[in-house]
Amino acid sequence: MESEEASINMTAAELAHLRRMSKMTQAHMAEALGITVRGYQKLEGGESPIKHHYSRAAQFTVIERIAAGFPSDDAAINDLVLRAWKALEASKPNPAAPGTASSAPLGCEAVLIGTVRT
Repeated sequence: MESEEASINMTAAELAHLRRMSKMTQAHMAEALGITVRGYQKLEGGESPIKHHYSRAAQFTVIERIAAGFPSDDAAINDLVLRAWKALEASKPNPAAPGTASSAPLGCEAVLIGTVRT
């Protein structure tokens, strides 16, 4: 059985597809991930493994970008990302109930990864 973390990690092809459909350059995505352009190229080219935190950061970067008004050419992905963004916003921890939103971001990631894989 695949773990939840493994099920949301991206392949190099999925990372490249996600970046392209969100109209981002490799340099922009590298900056968003806090790595060099060459480091990003290694991820996208399959030369380096895509660690969970890079996968997660890429997904949230795209969600934020589309939600901020930089839509994809794909209307379906725009709709899904906006729904994921709303779920992310709703999942922000309530200071009165610490830890209650721990699984909600995973749901947003699952929506976005599921879209990239279809």
